[in-house]
Amino acid sequence: MRRTIGHPQFTHAKDAMFRNLMNLAALPLVLLAGCASGPGWLPSPGAAQPDVTEFGAITTLAPAVTTPADKGAPISGAAAWSGAGRGLIIGVVPTRNALRVFDANSGALLQTVAPEGDEAFDRPHRLHVIDDLLLVAERESGRVHLLQLPDFAPLLTFGDGDDQPLNRAQSMWAVRMADWGYHLYVTDNYDVSGAAQNNSELRRRVKQYALSKGALGWSARSIRAFGEPSGDGQLYQVDALAGDATDRLLLIADIDTRDARRIRVYGVDGRYAGRSAGGGVFRSSISGLTLMTCGEASQEGLWLATDGGNNGHYLHTFDRDTLDYRMSFAMPPLAMHGSLSLQGNRLYTVLADGRVAGFDVAPLRSLKAGC
Repeated sequence: MRRTIGHPQFTHAKDAMFRNLMNLAALPLVLLAGCASGPGWLPSPGAAQPDVTEFGAITTLAPAVTTPADKGAPISGAAAWSGAGRGLIIGVVPTRNALRVFDANSGALLQTVAPEGDEAFDRPHRLHVIDDLLLVAERESGRVHLLQLPDFAPLLTFGDGDDQPLNRAQSMWAVRMADWGYHLYVTDNYDVSGAAQNNSELRRRVKQYALSKGALGWSARSIRAFGEPSGDGQLYQVDALAGDATDRLLLIADIDTRDARRIRVYGVDGRYAGRSAGGGVFRSSISGLTLMTCGEASQEGLWLATDGGNNGHYLHTFDRDTLDYRMSFAMPPLAMHGSLSLQGNRLYTVLADGRVAGFDVAPLRSLKAGC
């Protein structure tokens, strides 16, 4: 059973059936709501772990598959997709304004995708896959492209002309909203002026959009921008982002070295949940975040985070329930600002040499009973 505590404005829900019903019924309402309600379910505080100073025994993870190296066209972000009896690794190449598509089993290059005209990429940077849709973020231009998989047909471009325009888009996470569409969250690491303390410019570090399909095709609507300007929930220098639709939580990486590089926990409604994780764990950066669940029906799992740079290269694991640190794995040299994508029994990340590597997740699942 998941151990949970309510937000200070909420009452504890102890009945499992009630919780399941609330999850099903309230998720779309909470995500859509513009009110100031906090997240209804938060991770329990666990053992109030102090900052981690030593990793203990380290197991090394070796790639099960890698994509070919291309020094002239390094990949900066990757995602994976499976369907129609095949699996794809998709890498984004900023220097070529293109996507590289690889076979998920062999790593062999299958095709290059470079739209033209109004749909052309302009320094694409990060990717996110949900269902049969691919989202491509451009870091410099403030645009996000929506494409159909597996044929990569352009569907929509948005983000640069909304009420809350993107400036320097980083990572993305999307959640399905019943039958009508999706909510998308994007971290925005735009430049700020002044000191870090109580900086009102930080209130727009995450942008939230509603994506929906109508008779005339796909459309995007800006919902809100959020971020704490000060205190423990401050988002000073953002990068990786991941979410938990069941618990209605967002984990957002703040890679500011002045505060030990921590993961801030927010609700999907944009309110800080009063929790941070990873203090003392990250040695160089928080380059990727994702949630590994123990099956579709399970409420157990692990948060996974990559950490690569001059101080070593690691994959760190945290308990989904408590956010407590569990274990670290040694990795081959990782890109400092890459991505992390889970598809089936493979975990994909970007290496320092610009390739994508896929790792079997069996060693990770062994950390969680029944996973």
